[in-house]
Amino acid sequence: MPKFSLWLTKTRMKLKAAAKRSTFANLFMISFILFTSIGAALIFLPAGLIVAGIACGLFGFLLGLE
Repeated sequence: MPKFSLWLTKTRMKLKAAAKRSTFANLFMISFILFTSIGAALIFLPAGLIVAGIACGLFGFLLGLE
């Protein structure tokens, strides 16, 4: 039982360290790219690819500003 407790404590510390503002911002940006691209591709495939490229470019620009 002590090994599990130690593992749980280490896991909590790792999750707490990973739960930063930049991590959540990156996750939301990636999910925006995916969901917007899929939604546009359902209507018209080339539009989905164009939207994915624009969204990735915007994401790269915003990361460059940091």
